[in-house]
Amino acid sequence: MKIGVSRTGNIPPEIWQMVLGSLPRHAARECLFVSKLFHDLAARLLFSTLRIRLGSWQVRLGYADEPPEEDSGHTSCELLLGVITNPVFASYVKYLQILASAGNDATFELCCLARAVRCLHNLHELEWQTSFSDMLPTSEFIGIQTLTLAESQGLGQLPITRISVYPSWDDTPEEYTRHRAALASLLSSFRGSLTQFAAPSQAIWECPIRILRDLTHLVVDMAKNLMNIALLFHHCTRLESLHIAAEDYEDSTEWFALLGENAAGLPNLTHFKLHGPHPTITALKQLARFVGSKKKLRCLDYSDLSSGVPDLWPLISVLRSLPALEILGLDLLYESLTSEAFLDLKRAIPQSVTALRLYIEYDFMELPDACSLWADLPKLAFAHIRDELTLPIIDMHDVAVAAKSLKLIGNRSDFHEVNRTGDEVKLGRPWSDTKVQFRTSADFGCEDWDWLMAGHTLFHELSYLLM
Repeated sequence: MKIGVSRTGNIPPEIWQMVLGSLPRHAARECLFVSKLFHDLAARLLFSTLRIRLGSWQVRLGYADEPPEEDSGHTSCELLLGVITNPVFASYVKYLQILASAGNDATFELCCLARAVRCLHNLHELEWQTSFSDMLPTSEFIGIQTLTLAESQGLGQLPITRISVYPSWDDTPEEYTRHRAALASLLSSFRGSLTQFAAPSQAIWECPIRILRDLTHLVVDMAKNLMNIALLFHHCTRLESLHIAAEDYEDSTEWFALLGENAAGLPNLTHFKLHGPHPTITALKQLARFVGSKKKLRCLDYSDLSSGVPDLWPLISVLRSLPALEILGLDLLYESLTSEAFLDLKRAIPQSVTALRLYIEYDFMELPDACSLWADLPKLAFAHIRDELTLPIIDMHDVAVAAKSLKLIGNRSDFHEVNRTGDEVKLGRPWSDTKVQFRTSADFGCEDWDWLMAGHTLFHELSYLLM
């Protein structure tokens, strides 16, 4: 990007902010060194999200003996001290993500964190991620930070808009029963402000109706007893995003029929994600009836890992009838991925798609021009593919060259920004394992792309075992 710096004063800073906001991150970083104006504008974008690492999750989980350079802790401490000592820098931060893996040796970092949060007067969201019970934030810490943020932002009580309850692998009905009362109390405490809820299905079906009525985003995890989805049609009239992840489809005929019968339900739905086992052809037709009625649907992600394009045709055939569809994810299974099968797939994908996720399994593959699938989508900005590791369909650089509008590309856990200078195309540095594992909308630069990859395992411990 070349700009006559002497002439930037004739353009309002708000316009430059919009221009810089449309740049890829590597170009925005370069703007830090152009002028004071550009530095200040770029800094607001680049540092609006901070990721703080307390320890190394790779070491804690036994994947590595030493933390990677990115997880050494030095950068996180520097960021925290920068927030504490520099009010201007602190004012940039709107989203704070904390990855807590340190154990009992993070006393200094936790003290810095507590002080830093008090300085973040423009903070919109604080996310704490950990898989370790000894790194759960204490109720005292949460209480102090909530009170401090509320006071600093002039709020009587800090509103909580999103709650996510993630089950452990060994969860049982008895385990849920033990926590039922605590969850009910939590939901009751934030009635009126809660709009996003993610939880195992049992918690959803027992959720108070007054909570369901306010929800705009819902994730039904480990879904069972899906006939209870009737509750959503009756009470979740504001719902815009629905994600159902099912281990099996009990009474599949009945609950898919319920979808078809309530095709006019959830009229505001813009995002629909369904992960589960392969349904019957009759069930797919009911699903297609439901999806086809959603003319506001912008984002669709379907996964069953048991179907090819012919099997999914009842669903795929309605895609082109969705005028707003831009984001699409499909899992497909082939014995032989031939040119004819690939051509069917190309025909199935609407030209309006701007982001495409494909997980393709096959035993045999013979394709003369695989890149054409992505190259023929004129608006495609993000592509992710998971193909067979020993028999890949494409080379990422070849796709980036062929797809002229592509900005970000991923294959399995390998993500790269696409950098273009004239006719030259280069892939940026790969995302770190931490960025892949704990990815956010800020990493993608688009909330819809983050949504598309949600629920899909990208990082695998095998990558460490092979090192």
